[in-house]
Amino acid sequence: MNILLTDKCSNSCPYCFAKEKLEEDSRLNQMPLENYRKVLDFLRKSKNRSVKLLGGEPMLHSNIREIINMTVDDDDFESIVVFSGGIFDKSLVHLLTHEKIHVVLNTNHPSDYKEDKWEIFMKNLDYMISLGVDVTPGYNIYKTDFEYDFILELLDYYKLKNLRWTVAVPMHSYENLHVPFDDYRKMGKRLTEFLLKFADMGVESRLDCFLPLCTFNDSDYGKLIKTFPSMAKGGFCRPAIDVGPDLTVWRCFAISSYENVSLGDFASLKDLTGFFMSSFDHYKWHIWPEQCENCKYRLSRICQSSCLAFKVKEIKKFLEEEKCGNSILEEAKELFSKNDISSASVKYKEALKIAPKSIKIKAESSLFYIKSGDFLTAGTLLDEIEKEYPDYSALPVYRGIICEEKKDYQGAVRNYRKALRLCPGENDLKDRIKKLRSLQILNMGFI
Repeated sequence: MNILLTDKCSNSCPYCFAKEKLEEDSRLNQMPLENYRKVLDFLRKSKNRSVKLLGGEPMLHSNIREIINMTVDDDDFESIVVFSGGIFDKSLVHLLTHEKIHVVLNTNHPSDYKEDKWEIFMKNLDYMISLGVDVTPGYNIYKTDFEYDFILELLDYYKLKNLRWTVAVPMHSYENLHVPFDDYRKMGKRLTEFLLKFADMGVESRLDCFLPLCTFNDSDYGKLIKTFPSMAKGGFCRPAIDVGPDLTVWRCFAISSYENVSLGDFASLKDLTGFFMSSFDHYKWHIWPEQCENCKYRLSRICQSSCLAFKVKEIKKFLEEEKCGNSILEEAKELFSKNDISSASVKYKEALKIAPKSIKIKAESSLFYIKSGDFLTAGTLLDEIEKEYPDYSALPVYRGIICEEKKDYQGAVRNYRKALRLCPGENDLKDRIKKLRSLQILNMGFI
């Protein structure tokens, strides 16, 4: 979880991922110390021993001395990561010398700095190194023909052995500079050269987010996995989770216009992550660019096709369609409650037509068809859900109900047990399994 201490920034990166959110949201300015303590309490309850400070430029917070000192002195935290652009008052560098602190220093090409900011950056970096600050350069790629020789020289000069990097993605208005999704393959070869040169220097590079697997050809990807095993994790992401100064939380900056919640509404980081995983992360798999329709990596669920940032417009359209579909769904439920099966079926079909990718509407519709005895249609909908979302927790429950209605008690038990593994606290499933095992004994003998 990243803690945004302030929206103030001393740099003007052309690819900035945070500027638009920070400017559009008037609630974001500077995190009060009281709120910072609440975030630490939240992390403590979550048994999370790492604190990540972000901005803007976190070193511009008016109480940064107190923030760093209180965190360093807290035995519940063993790691403090400061994400800085390196342009701040040199007198603050000494705050970063503690052994708990690790600085990720966002490093741009010299031409991307205005006025004398490159000189300020270099003087602060030089001073950090001289004081023994633990520093890792961070590099954001925002064009296919990106330059990297300056990073090689910097790493070599200061004998640094780590690099964090990522590829810039669009924010909501697409005004920030970024690599278009269609251009990822164009930069694959250059990325491979870039990373292997660092490996030759003994530098460990870490990809901050993820890249679609089609970025690289198979030969280059094989070389990269052999050199950097962590790149074999696949082409998908997990919630980054950012908490703003007013304790508003969003999944990541790329989709920060949607599903903002309050930190105080969650008991732990696990619960917060679970919320975003269940309420938003299915869009990784259910919405994709046209060119990814038949991609083997997407179909096998080892690549989510693109960053959610490239899907924002489609997600917005999807949400509008689902809202309309849900309204029709309520009408269908009302008709079903009055035993008007025929009219209810028409409404369910209408909802499915309006929001064809909605897992929720497909699941609700499948349950209707199960209750009305149309197991064929219900099974078809469940197959469609499973194709795109195989871990959907309702799947084995609904399949179990179908088996139960068909008096296939062994199949029902098998599905309910699978559902119980996904939701171990569901006592109703346990009761169903006990009941069915008794029926099996009576009708089929011991299992």
